[in-house]
Amino acid sequence: MAERDPDRREAWGRAAPAIRMLLRAMAVAARMDQGVTPAFGTRQLARMSGYDHTTVAKHLKRLREEAHPLVERIVPGRGKQGDRYVLLVPEPYRADAVARMWRGGRIETTHQALNLEEACVALTHEALSSAPTRAADVARLALLSRTSTVQALRTLAALGLADRTAEGWVRRDRPLKEVAIETGREDEYQATLAEHQAEREAWWGVIASWGLPAATDDDRPARTAKPVLILLSRVRRPTRCRGRPAPPTTSRAEPSRPMTRARRRASRRRARSRGSCSWSRCSAPW
Repeated sequence: MAERDPDRREAWGRAAPAIRMLLRAMAVAARMDQGVTPAFGTRQLARMSGYDHTTVAKHLKRLREEAHPLVERIVPGRGKQGDRYVLLVPEPYRADAVARMWRGGRIETTHQALNLEEACVALTHEALSSAPTRAADVARLALLSRTSTVQALRTLAALGLADRTAEGWVRRDRPLKEVAIETGREDEYQATLAEHQAEREAWWGVIASWGLPAATDDDRPARTAKPVLILLSRVRRPTRCRGRPAPPTTSRAEPSRPMTRARRRASRRRARSRGSCSWSRCSAPW
């Protein structure tokens, strides 16, 4: 109902086909999640809608900021889990949704055979059937302009997915898997899938590193030891007093014993007997 609202499609502008495919991808994600609150990442939604994950993130932000949003983010993504959204039926559509008789069927996402094409090609392929349909009627069913529909029909015909008869356009029964393999888009899809898996593993590695214990001294790289001669050259030796011997220095190999009162008196007596002053009382400039 939302995509048939002309005011909403006008507000979406040229991004309307991409947003419609994104909403289909979210509906399929809800079906796969067996609920109305899917928690799929932007990269998985990108593979399902046929667009880049940055484009998907931009459109999701646009959808949840609307006046009557179709989706609401109830749980922001954290760790290994993506954003969790809930699918909503806005108030303007609620009465019509209750009164309408819904027809059963499947919701299709963008196949990898059409990933490199515009969303208009996927929507046009969705509107085609085995019954011949004129181009104007296809445009009305696909909710696209006539020009975009004609271009999409020509693209589908080139891929062998549609035929033009005297009565109108019909869908061919050619499998999309065969088209994807023939055009090389299956290989590109698998390469994109492998790239997304590598990015996911790298992100999971970052998350796992958050729970590691703190680094110890053994884990840190050892510092390069400086030469002993350089360290000794930086030691400042005390300046001697004129005419007096240098103060006694203690050896670095053996720690000095504590200076007791008796040892201090004995040191002073030895200094007086040598005819020099005590270092503690020497007033000579250094």
